[in-house]
Amino acid sequence: MVRLGRADLPRQSSAKHAKLRAAPDDIDDPFEIPPVRKAATELLEPPREAMALEGSPLRVTVMAEPAGREEPPEPWRKLTGVMVVVGGALTAAGLIIALIFEDGSSLPEAYDATLTSLHESMAAIGILRAYSPPAAPPAAPPALPPPSPPSHPPPCPPPSPPSPPPPRAPPKVPASPSRPPAPPPPPCPHPPPLPPPPAPSPSPPPAQPPNYVAPPGFMDHEQCSALFADRGSRFHQLWAQEGWRVLNPGMTPCWGENGWQFFDDAWWGRRCKRNWFSGNQGNLGTHGPTDSRSTPHFTDRAPALLGFDTSIDELCHGDEGSQHGAACVQQNYNILSLYGTEVPYNLCRNLEWQVCAAKGELHGQRSKTIIFSFAPKKLRVDGGRYPLGSCNSYAPLGCESGYASGDIFYLEVCIYSRICGNRNSLWYLNAGEPWQCELKYFGGFKNLYENLLDQRWPDKRDEP
Repeated sequence: MVRLGRADLPRQSSAKHAKLRAAPDDIDDPFEIPPVRKAATELLEPPREAMALEGSPLRVTVMAEPAGREEPPEPWRKLTGVMVVVGGALTAAGLIIALIFEDGSSLPEAYDATLTSLHESMAAIGILRAYSPPAAPPAAPPALPPPSPPSHPPPCPPPSPPSPPPPRAPPKVPASPSRPPAPPPPPCPHPPPLPPPPAPSPSPPPAQPPNYVAPPGFMDHEQCSALFADRGSRFHQLWAQEGWRVLNPGMTPCWGENGWQFFDDAWWGRRCKRNWFSGNQGNLGTHGPTDSRSTPHFTDRAPALLGFDTSIDELCHGDEGSQHGAACVQQNYNILSLYGTEVPYNLCRNLEWQVCAAKGELHGQRSKTIIFSFAPKKLRVDGGRYPLGSCNSYAPLGCESGYASGDIFYLEVCIYSRICGNRNSLWYLNAGEPWQCELKYFGGFKNLYENLLDQRWPDKRDEP
């Protein structure tokens, strides 16, 4: 844009100005050419705020003359008028040449060239500042994407159970370059803690087999109870203080005068840590089956083993002689094998050993496992290989005043059937199957005491 002050424009006298406006056709000078007259008329027009040449990017702005400015000298005004006339003539010449020759340039281009030449001439004498082509308009900024709709915070997810993982966070959307990034959505309020899951219902106890009913002539729990209830049965003749001797009337039983104390000690296992192989040959009889000095000694868990002597020897690969105990230790079986006078054998020691075996507190046992080398359900009272009361097994005192080892196995099975709460499963066992006794005090061990001693349990504080 070329800006002109009012003082920079040539001033004409009022008469000349009026003559130009009233009768332009009578002037005998270059102004009579219509293009020149038009250009001069426009330049001599009274000052306006802004004037522009049609069809040209050149805008001439007439600046209001500040108050109090001195008038330029008269020669300067004349020179200005001459330059205006010259410029108008050049402008007309350029237009005429463009119209005549038509060399491919358009009329606006020729007009622009003429104006450029005029302004360069005026700038050379200091009337106008040098003309510079208008600068190219600045490049329009890249169109911004339409503003994204206001984002709303995602709804809070419903409370979820604690086991699944939390949901993934939504992907972040890049913010528009023209506006600041949207603030993060407010955090969702924490849902109230879920109540703890209900405790799992206790698993039902394993189903018990139906009450065992033995075939005719075979032993079961009812047969054992009948033998305990009969004071004249073989079961009541095996408790003499001297082992292997039949208890006759007037003799002192093995529990002595205070039967309640013996049964109480037996129940609590107060004698479980004695050497139940006492009297055997070598270090086994002296140090027991768990001492490394003993030959043999246990090398693994040693469950309790009961049965007839012959069936025990078959399982332990031994014989009924002096190597009976050592053979079972070699096979990691705990048996009751007492010889000699250090711990003399009788049925009271037998009962203590059975309770210790049920508690899993025998030397080297390390479990409550009990194994029968002969299935209890195959015992027969009046028949079979070893009927009750017969004298066809080990009997160190003979058969007239003593009893044989076969009778002891009948009593051992019936003792477990009396003092174990899971007695019914005992009668379903096969030979060699592991089994554990669930000791029962009331209705079990207490009843055994009352059956054998034929008296009430004296400690009433233990009643349920």
